[in-house]
Amino acid sequence: RLIMSTTPIVFERQLLGQRLNSAAYNQIVHQYKKYYIQKEKAGSTHYYSMYAPVRNRSGRLVAIICSPYSDASYDLERDAVVHSMTVLSLFITLLSLALAMSSRVVDRMFSPLEEMGSKMKASDVESLQLIRYDREDEISDIVKAYNRMVAELQESSRKVVQAERDKAWNGMARQVAHEIKNPLTPMKLKIQRLVRLKEKGDPRWMEYFDETARLLIEQIDILSATANEFSTFANLDRDQPQRIDLGSLLKDQISLFDTLEGVKFEYLGLEHAYIDGPRPQLTRVFVNLLNNAVQAIDKRPDGLVLVSLRNSVEDGYYDIVVEDNGPGVSEENICKLFTPNFTTKNSGTGLGLAISRIVLERCAASISYSSSFSLGG
Repeated sequence: RLIMSTTPIVFERQLLGQRLNSAAYNQIVHQYKKYYIQKEKAGSTHYYSMYAPVRNRSGRLVAIICSPYSDASYDLERDAVVHSMTVLSLFITLLSLALAMSSRVVDRMFSPLEEMGSKMKASDVESLQLIRYDREDEISDIVKAYNRMVAELQESSRKVVQAERDKAWNGMARQVAHEIKNPLTPMKLKIQRLVRLKEKGDPRWMEYFDETARLLIEQIDILSATANEFSTFANLDRDQPQRIDLGSLLKDQISLFDTLEGVKFEYLGLEHAYIDGPRPQLTRVFVNLLNNAVQAIDKRPDGLVLVSLRNSVEDGYYDIVVEDNGPGVSEENICKLFTPNFTTKNSGTGLGLAISRIVLERCAASISYSSSFSLGG
């Protein structure tokens, strides 16, 4: 029941009852709420009441306080909102006016700079145009510097184009030499082994002859195509895709190198791993990788090259891994491996891995380096 009130007249005139609202009592006493707010009605007037417990020092509930408030209490808030909107509107108006005035002044001052930007975006170096600016002010010095830069750039561009053209011809010659040189050593060893078998009267030489002849003819055809067609990198996409058994292609290239003394080749592959791709170009890539592995081993007596063909973690792809037990690549050289003209070999041209990357990227594939977990190379 009511103990005391700041407005007892509403209870004396029986406008409100003197018993506590049952819902508020339940929420405070039985639900242990820190406060409870609900909408109430007195006659035709709606208002909100907040109920909160009053406890003594020992924490025992001694009373419940009720604080009613009506919608009229929001008048101050509404006035604050109106004043804030007025100030904001005035600020936006003044800001718009200031922006319009400054924009006009800035446009007049920097129109030559905008013309520079538009001409530089719409043209390449060779077709950059000069700017005509008759006034003498702070901008005129910039315009003169721009016109001078355009003249110098056009002259420099002409010299760069000529230098790039000369470099391209030189690079193409080196690439052709590199692509022809790679398979020659294993081809020579293959023929030397065939000659030794024949001189010894080994009956296997006829069987070995057929295999050697097939592989040599294939390599010769590839070398001929390289010498005749590989004049620019653009020629790399001339080969038409064909159905390729990756396992068979890899084993054929490994057999070119298996006569090397001191190097053992192992192959772990899949059956029926078919792809559609340019066979001559992929053959060049595999020969280059195998040749690099052999050269990395150098003259170690227990040289080992492991070639693995397996399903990739990415659906629809295969992983081809070439590992060796050589010293590996130093940390500072890893980022340079696929850069043209970079090599750590005295006789290398530094183009093999760069060409291999271009070939694989055009086949929607990729190539990368990492240390071998099993062989350490």
